[in-house]
Amino acid sequence: MQHGIDLVVCSYKTPADLDGFLESLRDNKPSIPWTLTIFNVCPEPEDTRVAMWWRDRMPAATWVLSSAENVGYAGACNRGARPQQPGKPAPD
Repeated sequence: MQHGIDLVVCSYKTPADLDGFLESLRDNKPSIPWTLTIFNVCPEPEDTRVAMWWRDRMPAATWVLSSAENVGYAGACNRGARPQQPGKPAPD
């Protein structure tokens, strides 16, 4: 069985950068199994719109989590890296 990679992207009010990254990922998908978690920190409507648009286009690979509190880069990475279960939000 081949192991895959888990990508965690932390976004803080950078919807254009997130959109560009996800477009590049879509066009250059890893050749091994992968998952993607987008962690929006203090999201504004445009941040959420971009993340959800991509989630709808890569549903098997994309989790969208958010925190209304600025947990910092390390905190967002740690929360995004926690194992997720379908339909359940990440624990705080």
